[in-house]
Parts: sequence; C-alpha cells; structure tokens
Amino acid sequence: MNTESRIRLKWIDRKRLREIMALLGISILVVLPFFLTRGVVRGSEGEDWTFHFARIRSLLGSLKAYQLPVEVNFLEFSAQGLGVNSMYPFFSLYLFIWPLLLPIKLRLKVFIFALLFNICASANIFGFIGEFTNNLWIKSSIAVLYLFNNYHLVLSYKRFALGELLGYTMFPLVAWGIVKIWKRQKVGILLLALGVSLIANSHILSLLFLIVVLILAEIVRLGSYVKNPDIKVRTNLTFNLNYLI
Repeated sequence: MNTESRIRLKWIDRKRLREIMALLGISILVVLPFFLTRGVVRGSEGEDWTFHFARIRSLLGSLKAYQLPVEVNFLEFSAQGLGVNSMYPFFSLYLFIWPLLLPIKLRLKVFIFALLFNICASANIFGFIGEFTNNLWIKSSIAVLYLFNNYHLVLSYKRFALGELLGYTMFPLVAWGIVKIWKRQKVGILLLALGVSLIANSHILSLLFLIVVLILAEIVRLGSYVKNPDIKVRTNLTFNLNYLI
C-alpha cells in the first residue's frame, strides 16, 4: 500500500470516527432526561405507557422462560378484556429490550433501552442523508431536527408510545432503502424490506402512512419520466419497477 493510499485510509477512518461520535453524542443528549429526572417516565397520561410496559413485561417473561410470547395479551387497558395480538409490537421490540434483562438498576436499564432507539434512528438518518451529502454538519443538523422535534419527545417522554416510536425510528431506514434502489444498488432492497417489516410489526397507522408516501414518491418519479423520457431515466425506472413490484 503506497503513501497516498494510507493517507486516504486514515482520512476515511477519522471521518467515520467523527460521524460515530456525532451520532452517539446526539443520541445521548436526547436520552439524558432519563437521568436528570427522578422518575423513569414522567408526565405519562392515557393508556399508552401502561400497555407498552405490560408488553415489555410479557416479552421479558417469555424470554426468561425460553418461549415465544403468548398469542394474545390481555394485560392492562384497565382490565377491559381487550386482547392485543402478539405481533403488536413483537419482533421489532426484541432489537431493543435486551438491556432490561441486565442485572443493573432500573433507571440504567431504561437509559440503555432508550439510547438504543435513538442510536438506531440517528444511524438511519446518517445513512439516508449520506446518499446526498458527506457533510457531517448537515447530517448532524438533520438528525437533531428529527430527534429533538416535539412529536418524537412526546412519544419518548410523555406518552411512551412504543409502537409509534418504533415506526418513527425506522422511517429513515425505509427512505434510505428507496434511495439505494433508485441508485440501482441492490442493498436497497434489503434496507427497504427490513424497514417496512419492522414498521409493520410496530404500528399499523405508521405502515399505512408509509405506503401512501411510497406510492406518491413513485408517482412523482413516473411523472418525471413522462416529462423527461431519456435513456438514463428510462433505465432507472425499469430497474425500480422490477424490484419494487
């Protein structure tokens, strides 16, 4: 390996390290209220947080017993007998609940649990925005806007609506996969399938909203093809249709 290649490799490594540090820093700032308040979740209202904590308890109990969760969960919701299918949320939660099995204090468990959500969201945003620019400041700014907006904070600290929070976390992953597909990169198929699957197993309304957005995005692309039917656009369009239909 020549000197120029080594210098370039070091620059790439430093760049990647700066991105990781920025990603972790933003994620930690979002989760700090878990340590700065006396309670784990404060200001919760309604039934969202009680249901989702019950869902976590059900999953943890199943894991400790080396079993899959029960098909229907009748816990919480004021004992009204409302049954919730085990798929809501199920597979997507398994990515994040493992810190709750650790033999540490509850507040630290919840801190790591919430941190994983924000790290995942930040990584998805960095990947998606990285398809358009390599500027770290732009990536970080968009990640801050996405994670510090009122909707995300209400989901995290007031309602603790895990289903919506999981869907919100995976939206950038779907967008990342779509852009990859538009660039004729087959890894986009995996990213898109993973993101849509996790959202489908997290929040039905988020899935419906996502489907509408994807349909509109493809309609816009079809419109651009009609207005500019050159060979490059035609080739990209054919590729997209083959892998999206």
